[in-house]
Amino acid sequence: MSKQIKRAVDAGFAYLDATKGPEWARKINTETLDVRNPCSCVLGQVEECNYSSAISRLGIKNGKLLGFNLRTAAAQSWSTLNALWRRRIRARQRQLDHSGG
Repeated sequence: MSKQIKRAVDAGFAYLDATKGPEWARKINTETLDVRNPCSCVLGQVEECNYSSAISRLGIKNGKLLGFNLRTAAAQSWSTLNALWRRRIRARQRQLDHSGG
């Protein structure tokens, strides 16, 4: 399951880069990031609205394929998803800080 989640997060990260540019990561507060919360999830923070509004605005048909949501209620899977997003976003934020971008 975690390999599938990682692939989905990679796809979501690439999607946000393609649609928003790399600066989208600056909008994310990784301390409050919670993929189960529609307002503090990745899309909620990027679009500054709730998850449902964000996927509608962005034209996303299936947030699960992009790592923005899951098909399971298993707490471990949600924890893995949160951790993967935090790690990727923090790395991007450091990269942006170091490049002056």
